[in-house]
Amino acid sequence: IKVSLILCSFSSVLITIGTYSYLYVSQESYRHYAYMAIWIFPLLCIAGLINILNAYNNRYGEYKLISGAYLIRTIFQNVLTVTIGYIRANAFILLLSQFVGQLFGIKRQSKRLTEELRSILSTPQRDILYVLKKHKKQPLYSVPASFTNALSYSIISLMVGNYFMLETLALYSISVRILGLPLSIFSTNISKVHFKEANKEIALTGTYKKSTINMFIFSGILAIGMVLVLLLFAPDLFAMVYGESWRKSGIYVRILAPMFALRMMVGSLGYGFIIANKQNTEFIFQLLLLIGAIAMVVLCRVAMWEIDMLLLALSICYSFIYSIELIAIIYYSRRNYI
Repeated sequence: IKVSLILCSFSSVLITIGTYSYLYVSQESYRHYAYMAIWIFPLLCIAGLINILNAYNNRYGEYKLISGAYLIRTIFQNVLTVTIGYIRANAFILLLSQFVGQLFGIKRQSKRLTEELRSILSTPQRDILYVLKKHKKQPLYSVPASFTNALSYSIISLMVGNYFMLETLALYSISVRILGLPLSIFSTNISKVHFKEANKEIALTGTYKKSTINMFIFSGILAIGMVLVLLLFAPDLFAMVYGESWRKSGIYVRILAPMFALRMMVGSLGYGFIIANKQNTEFIFQLLLLIGAIAMVVLCRVAMWEIDMLLLALSICYSFIYSIELIAIIYYSRRNYI
């Protein structure tokens, strides 16, 4: 926990300085908002603290507490953003509402941890260095893997905004946001359960194949249900909830649904690479996603695809990579780790 707190603080400072520098030297419209980069530091720090608390609560099987805090945090974030947005929708106010919303639920989650705070803070340097050395694959591979994963999806948004109209980008963005909800709600919590059960199974049998197969089946049932609903009803649902002008977004959701379903399954078993100490393999898969995104962007440019064709190609490409990743996770779960 102390190592995580140190790394979180250090990286938050670096990212804040880097973002401010980028905005300041970039085009004039960005430079005007460079001072907003100051928000990055508290937002990253609070996000890092929440990740630490989630991991700590997970250690004690407090899944209800994690889910409850996430629900409260999400509700207050969105209510504040929408309410304040109606009153005065400027960048400063909206970022403030995001920060305040993140604070909800932290007190409940940190109740057990505060009892050990003195012990954590007094941890000697030699123990910190030992932990850093023992788990060096985390910063060497898992951090770049997470960054690459985010980049592979960000490139698509940038490309849609550059090659197509801003209206198309808005429709695509709402599609991805809706499809991302199951990832946030299910994958995050399911993966923590899998992580704990897998470690228990390793202690008893040396492998974690049973817990992995069980979670694979469970997440697969959820994924199939999600895909069927979206394939059949997504355009009509979007038109009914958001208005007829957003029906096109429902069509995008229909195209991307299989890809996001497989992504949800991978996310549910995502700790499998960490348990197997194969973070480098996870990084390779994230690189493949990035390469796939770049390849699709180039093809779109050369072949002058419409947005529907681009999304279909991305869905097929990413679905193939996620399928291979699932096979790799199951393969590693069958090895003996005692």
